[in-house]
Amino acid sequence: MSKGKKIMPYVEYDSDGDMTVRCALTNEPICYMPPTSRASGIKAKERQVIETRAKQIVDGLNLLESHK
Repeated sequence: MSKGKKIMPYVEYDSDGDMTVRCALTNEPICYMPPTSRASGIKAKERQVIETRAKQIVDGLNLLESHK
């Protein structure tokens, strides 16, 4: 992340329920999260951990962005 490039991260859920952290300004992916759809066979607790980590990534990026 360069000092001149502004990002606005958010968590996007696709139709299967899988998550990607994306930039709202460019719609570019920032971070792909592990599969969390029901078809992947993931347990509810594992999905909850991945969702929490995705939110932590967004919060961390927002914190970095606020200190530019």
